Amino acid sequence: MEIRFMTFNVQHFHPYRQEPWDTIDVPRFADAIRCFSPDILALNEVRGEGRHALYKGQASELSGELGYSAFFVPAFTVPGKDGPAGPYGNAILSRHPILRPEVVHIPDPEDRSNGQWFEPRAVGKAEILLPDGQTVTVLATHFGLNASEQRNAVDTVCSLLDRIPTPVILAGDFNVLPDDPVLDPIRTRLKDTADRMRGEKLSFPSDAPERKIDYVFCSDGLTVSFAHIPPLVLSDHRPYVADFCVGGESR
Repeated sequence: MEIRFMTFNVQHFHPYRQEPWDTIDVPRFADAIRCFSPDILALNEVRGEGRHALYKGQASELSGELGYSAFFVPAFTVPGKDGPAGPYGNAILSRHPILRPEVVHIPDPEDRSNGQWFEPRAVGKAEILLPDGQTVTVLATHFGLNASEQRNAVDTVCSLLDRIPTPVILAGDFNVLPDDPVLDPIRTRLKDTADRMRGEKLSFPSDAPERKIDYVFCSDGLTVSFAHIPPLVLSDHRPYVADFCVGGESR
């Protein structure tokens, strides 16, 4: 069976460089995503339902626009002036049923000596039930900016991978360049769909990309038939699309 997968750091659905800074346009993102017709989505930088007016439950709103099922993956609660603003994290959306959704928190590093921005991170884990009865497990995550955070994220992801019996898709914004050795444990377990790309492989920033920090990896049991980073300037990242044949060779 063929499926199309997309990962996209949506920057809380704020159109890139648009003023004012608090502009949120979920329908505009939905229209762009609909053009690619993904079966499954892994999203980063998504806001959940909270006390602040800008925290509206964006995964649910997008799922309503697309007609998909949604699983919001809270990584942490953003503080506000008058108390918690709302939860923030990742999301998995699917046109097929989402089974056994789970939030797996990545341990915060003890070493914060380099002084870059730190924030709690998480992995969203869910099985997708396909129409032919097969299941695929999706891991959606967003790595931190610091090496210590990235090592913890890789350890967490690999611990999950070693216990998942189904075919797996791992995706998200890793904040890591492709040649960084921190990715080696993942590369020994999974295939990088970027190996099938013929065109541009850079994903950030979207208007003039200089580096690739967004990834879609997959396990055995999934054959990669196509992979592409479209030149869409909507978020600060470009989306990343990959097509798979599940349980057999693609034609």
